[in-house]
Amino acid sequence: MKKIKLFALLTLIFNLFNIYSQNYSSTLFNIPIDPINISQLNLYNLEQGSYSHFYILYPEYYYYYPANSSNQYLNIYFNSSIPLNFYIMDQQNYQNFKSSGNFTSIYQNYTNYINQSINLSSGNYYIIIYNNNTQNASYFFIYSLTNQSEKNIYSPIGISDYGIYINNGSIYGYNVKTNKVIGEIYLDNFSSYVNPLCSNSFLGEDSGSIQLNAILELSNGQHYWLQNVLLINNTGRYFIFVNNIWNFTSLNSNLSNNLIKGNGIISKHDDKYFYVYATDHFSLQYPLNVYLIINITQNNSYPEIQFGYSLDGQNINWYDNVTLLIPSNGSIVISPNFTGSRNIKNLELVIGGPGNGACIDIKNISGFLGLYYSYKNNGSYYLTPSPSIFNYGFNTAEYSSNINEDIISQGFVNLSVGPFYPKYLGNVNITNYNISVYYSYNNSYINHQYPFGIIFNVNIPIYIYQNNTLYVLNNLTINGVNYSINYSQQYVNISLLVDNNYNISTNYIEYYLVIINNSIGINFTISGNYLNETHYNNTYYLYAKDLLNIYLNQIYNFGNYRYYCPNNITLNINTSKVVEISDYCYLQYQLNIFSPFNYTINNNTYYGNTSFYINANNNVTILINTTNYINNYERFYCNKNNITINVSSPININLSSYCIYQYLVNINTPFLVNISINNSINTYGNTSIFLNKGTVINILPAKYIESGFFYDTIYYEDGYNFIVNQPLNITVQFNKKVQYNYLNIGLLIGVIVGIIIFILY
Repeated sequence: MKKIKLFALLTLIFNLFNIYSQNYSSTLFNIPIDPINISQLNLYNLEQGSYSHFYILYPEYYYYYPANSSNQYLNIYFNSSIPLNFYIMDQQNYQNFKSSGNFTSIYQNYTNYINQSINLSSGNYYIIIYNNNTQNASYFFIYSLTNQSEKNIYSPIGISDYGIYINNGSIYGYNVKTNKVIGEIYLDNFSSYVNPLCSNSFLGEDSGSIQLNAILELSNGQHYWLQNVLLINNTGRYFIFVNNIWNFTSLNSNLSNNLIKGNGIISKHDDKYFYVYATDHFSLQYPLNVYLIINITQNNSYPEIQFGYSLDGQNINWYDNVTLLIPSNGSIVISPNFTGSRNIKNLELVIGGPGNGACIDIKNISGFLGLYYSYKNNGSYYLTPSPSIFNYGFNTAEYSSNINEDIISQGFVNLSVGPFYPKYLGNVNITNYNISVYYSYNNSYINHQYPFGIIFNVNIPIYIYQNNTLYVLNNLTINGVNYSINYSQQYVNISLLVDNNYNISTNYIEYYLVIINNSIGINFTISGNYLNETHYNNTYYLYAKDLLNIYLNQIYNFGNYRYYCPNNITLNINTSKVVEISDYCYLQYQLNIFSPFNYTINNNTYYGNTSFYINANNNVTILINTTNYINNYERFYCNKNNITINVSSPININLSSYCIYQYLVNINTPFLVNISINNSINTYGNTSIFLNKGTVINILPAKYIESGFFYDTIYYEDGYNFIVNQPLNITVQFNKKVQYNYLNIGLLIGVIVGIIIFILY
């Protein structure tokens, strides 16, 4: 039979709501609970047929089930009221079996129980279950083909009322019509993971759904499938409510916008149109106590479907009222019959995947489920727990595994982790006793009603994390008697034989969350009364009370920077705190000073290469002399004597970069000369001056004349260029030449010749 997908999720606005634990009450929504007697249901004998995974097989009849394997495992669960012949055959042998010919089988057993995985090579096979007894047989049968041996049985696990009652091997049917159905959900804890082998979506999520599913039958013969769903998402720490309506009138029936009116929309899945609506998010915490309600009323001549929930067992929030615009009357039906779409008319409260046909493996679960419907008796309306229940549903495609169920009262099952096997849970009438659990951390009571004679199991958390507070169980009493606590465990596991009322009382001590942000990445130690230290990315989380000490080592050196933490941290913990380690430390950067001469910082004189650590973003003032001699011939000339540096990162500074390197230049000249130094011309004689490294010295051409009667002596030089890159001794060399005065010589000769002539004559 083709299964129906659960629901399509809508994009919702996120809201947070407080969730309160619900006390179990003998009344729900102010309607008295009156368990119905099975004899009131007008029982009738069921004929041979299939009722979901439950089958009735008359003597000398058989059922067959096709299995088309691609070298896969056939996973079988079979449980029968009497031993039956169980065969697996290939196609040819199945034809021989049908024609009463000779046949062989791949697998054959005469048994009333099989739970096995059988490897089948590729091919078409048939599973045959044959009753060769003289009495009727009833059996459960589930099978699947998977690529690996499957140990878990997947099914919508929970409570289902099929309108079937079994007593001493006799199988009866009954029919119920009602206007209201209620599913009660109580979870102490719930965690799961979506199995990728049977799911294409929601992978990696810890989530699941609990679905209240019912069949609406209209007076015109149409059928609609109603779903009121609690969707739990532990990954996101929220839950929401979702409803769906599907048309089950026939295999090809759909929904259209013009025939339905509500808060939701018409959506499409696998070529099927359906109605869907979802609420906003609720904040998730355990224990979780929720009631799902579906109520059928009339809106003029149209049937109206009310979807609601309750978080306290008294007040209902009708979150979506949906009108089918089809003139008719409607009621919810429970009957061992099928709709035109071949879906059984059952009422179910079942656990499955979060949607789209996903299945989940249950990791942890405890709590209970209860299933009610409304009925009228002697003019008054009552709620009755479902009188005859199975532990699995059928119409939904969201499955779960690893949930064990035990019936604890009429219409109620207890949930725990364990292997699942589909079975009839039956009908009971049991006296209930009250078990009250008081939690001091939120001053709340959780009351349970359990029947006489069962073992009540409850896990009392020793450590409860809530609202940045860790509550540690300090004392636990049962009816006033102390119960031992093993603090190496997460829970105190209590098992009680329910033969009277119990009062369980807990007392918790509060530890507050302290977050230590160590963004600067230094080592520290802590002491005090604290628990559960964890850290991630230099953020430390712990729970503490009273005094907490954080010890620092004063100096944490990281090379060119460090943290200086002068004081330890002492905290009085009476609320949650966030501690920033950096608030108690100074970031200091390394200042490296390289200097060939003395300098002064804060009235202290230093020489050479020295390193300092300076608080980040502080200023440092360095004092230096104007003239700093290296030797008699070299010096630094510093025209900036006061250097201020803002230390916002590690810094290397060379003080010589603030000065001019100078060399001594000695000028020796016999005459005054004009010299251009850096394009400035001055007259120099013998002198000694310090000039900047790289200075260009131009000695300009010069000439001096010493005049005589017969000749003049001329001293001259043509000019020189020097670059100052070391101490210099410059001697200006003058050339000498003689220039004769021929006029004077001629005059002299003439005078001499005149004198001689004068003497001779």
